[in-house]
Amino acid sequence: MIKVFNPIYDSVFKYLMENDRVSKIILGSILNKKIENIELKNNDHVITYQNGIKVLRHRLWSNISRKRERVRICNKDRFGIKLKLSKDNILTFTGTQKPDTNYIYAYDNLGKRIGKLFVYTYKRQTKNVVLVSVNNAKIDKSITVDGLNKIFKPAVTEFIISEDKIEIPDLKNFTHGGSNWHSVYNSDQKLVLEAYDKNIKDDNFYLFFIDNVLDKK
Repeated sequence: MIKVFNPIYDSVFKYLMENDRVSKIILGSILNKKIENIELKNNDHVITYQNGIKVLRHRLWSNISRKRERVRICNKDRFGIKLKLSKDNILTFTGTQKPDTNYIYAYDNLGKRIGKLFVYTYKRQTKNVVLVSVNNAKIDKSITVDGLNKIFKPAVTEFIISEDKIEIPDLKNFTHGGSNWHSVYNSDQKLVLEAYDKNIKDDNFYLFFIDNVLDKK
């Protein structure tokens, strides 16, 4: 056992540190770490106190070997409840029934918080899409439930697709164009909507399929 009153100002301590093997043993015991190498820097200077006592101050530089440990990360919600991962490392998080901001915190194996993730949750919703054939026009079968659900999955939205049809004798050729997002429908578009008006529900989406379409010049 070695007792040094103040290692920073003690010349005896410096003398011991000049021995590589001894210095590693002493510092390793003090720091409870394995010392790879140690070096004395040339920045020593003498400090003289009022009572005439002179002490030598010096600095030590060392590289400490640290054992690499596997960091285990656990996830907790804002209430400190641990969130478990599935076998496929998938984290399932239950949100609220209304739009809300939630937080997931990541902690290392020492209990230190190392990250935070914002999670926006929404209530799952279902939307109806109605494909309407006008005057026996062919419906595009490429529009599928699986396709829509894949696109809108991040929006927590699922779709139900149904088909309908309507006959409009007065509609011979349908003119496309003449309207946009900030203007009114053209006369042919109004004719289709008026004929199907009784079937329209506010919460549904409608796609009309029409043959013999002409572009408005």
